[in-house]
Amino acid sequence: MGAAEGVQYEAGRVPRSESKRPGRDCEDVKELYIPGIVHTFGQAIRWARLAQGITLRQLATEVGVTPSFICDLEKDRRQTNRVIEFAAALGVAVEELECRQGVTEDLTDWLSQHPALIKEIR
Repeated sequence: MGAAEGVQYEAGRVPRSESKRPGRDCEDVKELYIPGIVHTFGQAIRWARLAQGITLRQLATEVGVTPSFICDLEKDRRQTNRVIEFAAALGVAVEELECRQGVTEDLTDWLSQHPALIKEIR
């Protein structure tokens, strides 16, 4: 199962006109919060991108990377140090992305089999 498979992206959909985007007057717009079912950094990027109605190419242009980099990132095949740029482009809190960095599908599968350890880790 791929990194983003099995995650429903429509549940948290926010109309793009209401999203918090750089360069917009968005003082009374709240940031998008990523649901707990989204475990990895790549899943979070994909979920937020789709929820905001942003194409892969648009996100790549805003962050200053290639679309193939975004694709690899969403599939958890790459990592990035541009968390702040991604958070700003996607209208999410930096913490929403940082807490998912370094988490892989293998780790989430293992933790789901050992739920008692989740409390110990936190």
